[in-house]
Amino acid sequence: MAAVRGIRRLNVPVTQILHVAQSLYDDHAPAKRLGFRTAWIQRESRLAATGLAPRVAEQPDFAFSNLARMPDALVC
Repeated sequence: MAAVRGIRRLNVPVTQILHVAQSLYDDHAPAKRLGFRTAWIQRESRLAATGLAPRVAEQPDFAFSNLARMPDALVC
């Protein structure tokens, strides 16, 4: 994966990466397996509490109803 190679070249620990996405199945599960922290943007879905795909075991570190709510919550 090109992104992982790029992060390794920057010498950034994967625990310092925040992957932000909507799909738990397509985005969060793979990112969690790579060691990234994740923020789930919980957009409306036909499958409640799952995004648009089947349930996954990996849970996001943060969840927001939209992107506008994220910055204030993540200020260090």
